[in-house]
Amino acid sequence: MTTSKSHKKRLDDIEAKLTPKEWAIKLAAAGRTHPTEMESWSAMAKNAATLRESPFFKAFWALIDQAEERFPCTSKTNDKNRADRLALGRKLTTEFHALKILIAKVNDKITVNARYDGVVALAHLSMLAEILFQDSVGRATRKAAEWIEGYKTADAAEEASRKGMLKELSFFTKADMGETFADSMPLGPDIRLRFKSKLETWVDAQKTMIAHVYAHKHAVKIIQDKYFDGHPILYRDVEAQLADTMKTLEEGVNYLHEDLKLRSQLFKKEWDEDEKEDGIAGAIPGEREGHLTIDLDAAIKGCRAYAEKLAEAWVEESQNKAKLDAMLLDPKDREDREVAMWAHFCTQVEKPFVKVPDGKVL
Repeated sequence: MTTSKSHKKRLDDIEAKLTPKEWAIKLAAAGRTHPTEMESWSAMAKNAATLRESPFFKAFWALIDQAEERFPCTSKTNDKNRADRLALGRKLTTEFHALKILIAKVNDKITVNARYDGVVALAHLSMLAEILFQDSVGRATRKAAEWIEGYKTADAAEEASRKGMLKELSFFTKADMGETFADSMPLGPDIRLRFKSKLETWVDAQKTMIAHVYAHKHAVKIIQDKYFDGHPILYRDVEAQLADTMKTLEEGVNYLHEDLKLRSQLFKKEWDEDEKEDGIAGAIPGEREGHLTIDLDAAIKGCRAYAEKLAEAWVEESQNKAKLDAMLLDPKDREDREVAMWAHFCTQVEKPFVKVPDGKVL
């Protein structure tokens, strides 16, 4: 028992000297103690007996105590010390409050974007598979149609069957990403305006999505490095959602590159022959020149400026909100509000969570 009290006193002495940033880092760590945000806060509600002992609010009173220790006020006539103490207390608590809001804001932004972007990334990956499958089907049916076209039938029944097969194949022979003269419009001698293929459009959209998702990831890192000494501030489930989205985007890039590499190995000779005969290779536009590949590292580096703007906006919003909250603070009935707020919080985290089929908590 003595050892426990001694340990608690040493911990209290350390916490009494923590800066607003250190308190914010401590709060972020408390939100990462369990696999999900709600599980972490639920555990915190069980471990803390009162509002003042919770990671959310303990910092406020510790920082106010720091201000009182710095500017002791033993007499009502000591107006200078009292004013300085209030000003320092307001400064320290507002700084912590801004960082607390920033942690919540960053997690909210990443959660909303990761959920949406995760679904879009999966749909985009499925779309790529469909595009490449259509191209493969179109190529296979054209080859089959060429062979059937030249097949000599023995009687009327075989001829009817041959024509029937050609009619069925005709529905698939145009499913092709290869370049044709119909894909472009002549503008002058040796000048043609070419329309983008489905795959080119897909590549452009994929690059845009990569820049968007990784910009949010970099914005989080910028904030962590600048305001939290590099400590992570994303809740573990939010962090996992973001990682899953990035993984899906990278899978799309790898899938594309593997297919382009295989196509080059299988059809290079055919493309060269077509180009000699018709003046157009029949490959997907930009395929042979390497224009359809996605440089993932370059795309990620290109989103740095966007990430900086995101981080700057989130920080500014959090700081403005903290300043406004400080202006609205009313010292009256503080104790009653503490009890009511803590009771409401404990009630909220004890509510049953809704679980979806994959076991995640909504």
